Amino acid sequence: AHQANVNALAEQSLGRIAVQLPGATAVFRRLKLDFCCGGQISLRQAAQDKSLDLAALLRELESLHAKTSQQPRNPHRPLLTTSWSAFMRCTVNSCPN
Repeated sequence: AHQANVNALAEQSLGRIAVQLPGATAVFRRLKLDFCCGGQISLRQAAQDKSLDLAALLRELESLHAKTSQQPRNPHRPLLTTSWSAFMRCTVNSCPN
């Protein structure tokens, strides 16, 4: 079951991961993965395009997921946090029209 989840994550778009996984945008920025204008491509394709180790990238994102799923949910905190605002800022301000 875990391998299926990892494979599913590899096929998700960078934009979707950026919005859904807190901390993912910091990882993507560090690795220079474009989750804004290039956010429609899969994590697998982005890693291949940048010659990155997909397995290592998946482990890092999985560790982010494990950390966030262990934290109790604060009902006063929005579900979509800084990842969403970073994504929107990038989309609105950086992408060519």
